Amino acid sequence: DAYSTPGYGFYLLGCEDTSLDGSTATDKYYASFTLEECTECNITNSESSAKRGRVRCERSTGCRLEYLTVGSQESSAAVFRSCTRCYLTNSILSAGQYGIEMHDSTNSTLIGNTVSSPLTCIYVDNSDRTNISDNTANDSSQSGIVIKDSDSCIVKGNEARQNEDHGMELSSSFLCVIEGNIASDNYDSGFYVEGQNYLYGNIAERNRDHGFETALVHDDLVLIENTARDNRLDGFHIAGGQSDSHITAQDNAASANGQHGFLFQSMFNGTLTDNLAVNNVGRGLFLQYCRNLVLYRNGLGWNDEGDAWDEGGENNQWDNGTDTGNRWGFFIDYTQYDIPGSTGATDRFPEKLDTNPPTIDSPPDIYTNESAPADTVTWTPVDAHPWWYHVYRNSSLVESGDWDGSPISMNTGDLPFGTYEFVLLVRDTCNNNISDTVMVYVDDSVAPEPGSPPDIGYAQSTTGHNITWNPVETNPSWFEVTQNGSLIASGEWNGSAITICVDGLPLGTFNFTLMLVDLAGSSASDTVLVTVSDETPPHVESISDILIQQGTATSLIWNGFDLNPSLYYILINGTTVASGFWNSSEETISLDLSLLETGVHNMTIVLSDAGGNCVSDSAVVTVVDDCSAPEIVPLDDLSLAEDGFPILLRWNVSDSYPISYSVTLNSTEIASGSWNGSPIELTLNELELGVYVLELNLSDIGGNRAFDEVLISVRDVTIPTLSHPVDISCYENETGHLIIWNATDDHPTSYRVYHNGTLIQSGEWTDATMEIIVSTCDLDAGTHIFVAEVSDVAGNTASDTVIVTVLPEPSSTSTTTVDTPDSLLLVQFGLIAGVVSAVAIAYLVARSRDLIQSRGE
Repeated sequence: DAYSTPGYGFYLLGCEDTSLDGSTATDKYYASFTLEECTECNITNSESSAKRGRVRCERSTGCRLEYLTVGSQESSAAVFRSCTRCYLTNSILSAGQYGIEMHDSTNSTLIGNTVSSPLTCIYVDNSDRTNISDNTANDSSQSGIVIKDSDSCIVKGNEARQNEDHGMELSSSFLCVIEGNIASDNYDSGFYVEGQNYLYGNIAERNRDHGFETALVHDDLVLIENTARDNRLDGFHIAGGQSDSHITAQDNAASANGQHGFLFQSMFNGTLTDNLAVNNVGRGLFLQYCRNLVLYRNGLGWNDEGDAWDEGGENNQWDNGTDTGNRWGFFIDYTQYDIPGSTGATDRFPEKLDTNPPTIDSPPDIYTNESAPADTVTWTPVDAHPWWYHVYRNSSLVESGDWDGSPISMNTGDLPFGTYEFVLLVRDTCNNNISDTVMVYVDDSVAPEPGSPPDIGYAQSTTGHNITWNPVETNPSWFEVTQNGSLIASGEWNGSAITICVDGLPLGTFNFTLMLVDLAGSSASDTVLVTVSDETPPHVESISDILIQQGTATSLIWNGFDLNPSLYYILINGTTVASGFWNSSEETISLDLSLLETGVHNMTIVLSDAGGNCVSDSAVVTVVDDCSAPEIVPLDDLSLAEDGFPILLRWNVSDSYPISYSVTLNSTEIASGSWNGSPIELTLNELELGVYVLELNLSDIGGNRAFDEVLISVRDVTIPTLSHPVDISCYENETGHLIIWNATDDHPTSYRVYHNGTLIQSGEWTDATMEIIVSTCDLDAGTHIFVAEVSDVAGNTASDTVIVTVLPEPSSTSTTTVDTPDSLLLVQFGLIAGVVSAVAIAYLVARSRDLIQSRGE
């Protein structure tokens, strides 16, 4: 033991293979235990509580310090300088400055130590290949473990908690293996790493900055099976920036971090596979200014700002190029997944991150009735990533909403009678779903209430009589109505009023009963009595007074009507002559009048019905013995022109008992009717040409007859109309000249044409108008007289004459005539010839007119 001596406690200088075990040093100013330039020396199971006491190992090789307890209030607890293969293990160290310092050493080891310090717990500087394992570095005011300018170190299984800077910090150190460490609840990042290093299986949780933070990455940064959860900022904040920066990230997990799960900045090559980023507040995996990265089999889901983002980079491939993409937490059967961000990247082979459907319980079915309170069905589905739920009632959606994983309750509501299928469908964010069905059976315990309409009474033959039931039932099914026990109506019933028309019933009282049945099979009935009375007297068609010839086979006929006929009586002059039952609602009652004597007879019929109602009708029958025929003042025969119509004919006639008349024209009846003895008038509006026999026939009550016959001749007195064409003058052999006459008559028969008195054309004339055409071609020079003549059926004729003058053809040469006696002679001869021609023409015209007149006569 070394007590209360200033300076050093135990000081080994230049020793070899020397050991201190179980030593204690107190109140030492510089160092409690010192190894300087020693080889293979050991200090074990020793203790120091000096105010500035510490363990010093300088320029030593192969020395071991184990199971020490050092409490230095003003200095570092353990300091290594320029050592090789030195060890500090399984010790408890507390210090006023650094817990453990190692400078300029190689191949040394710090294992299993528990260190607390107001500055940095473990500080390694310029010490390559240092093994720092299974140490605890907590509660420092700086970083828990700092490794600076030290390459190829092993940092394994350490804990760094609640430090006010980083949990573990590697700066300007390369090719270090950082494995299985835990950094939690530190005020800065859990792990801060610069350069090319390898991180395996580390955990960073609840740190107030990032979980893992890297900077100045070049060559290769390897991240495998690391976990970052519940950190205030990013789970993994990986910054490159060097042109040769390369990243290999595999099987890492980032969850519930306050910003992004993974943020990669300016990484220019690398592969990211099988990483998991879920439930982070920011984005799951965020590439910023990265290029040439390959990402596949990563699980990305349920991150608040999106599961992925690719911004400002290029050539990043979000699948393996053949058949494997990434697994997404929000997945609805995508054929490809478009990555948000400016690069337009696409995962061509996306898969769902979660393939397990939710689990769900199965509440029991419910049996209730309409009057019971509503029931509640509660399901307890379970899923790590719930999304939404739907509740269906009989296949219709009745409730839906977001599902946060808590139980889901459904109030069935006030259900009417029936069977209801309630189905809960829950779905998670990977589109996995499960459902459960609960049946609700609602019974109807209340029978229908049919109501009770009042009984009905009405007079037969009146209308508008109905029975209307207004039943009350929430679950109607069917109804039937019977009349005196016989079914008259039935069918499905929807709960509305039921109306039965009771018009048209015979006399009597009738029982109408309604029976109602609901869906539960409950029934109820009600009866209404309908009484029908006869308050309408019979109806009889009134007949007119008549006049008959004695002995004529004639009957008097009454037509009666009543729904309930009973008896009839027939009286002649007040004496009943016939009676009996009136058995039909529409019956003809007749009385033979052939045996009545001459005179006036009062005929009365009385009809009664079952209700005691009566009706009567009377007619006067006058019987005569008529032996005198009617008298007619005959009319003269008539001869009329065709246009002499209309004409009124009037016969003065008389008879004591006239009956009827008829008029025939050539045996065809053209007028008839009753005759009361007054004159008979007939108007003839039009008759065609011909001779007609008009006959008037009269008859009276005694069957006596009289007639008058009038002959009527209708004549044609209208002469045909014939046009007058102009005379024609032409040269010999000149063509194109025609004579055209237009003839008109209502009754034409024939036509004729004469040339110089010779008939040259004739024929029948059938139409009311006709053209007669004659050609003047081939006529010789001279004067030609053409006469047209037309006739009608009455022999009326008309004619017209046209003179055609044909001149010789003019000579083709001309001669100059000298005024000599010979020429004068020629002129005179011409004048004489002209006079002779004129005389001849006048003679022919006169002769033609004589011919026409003679034919007209």
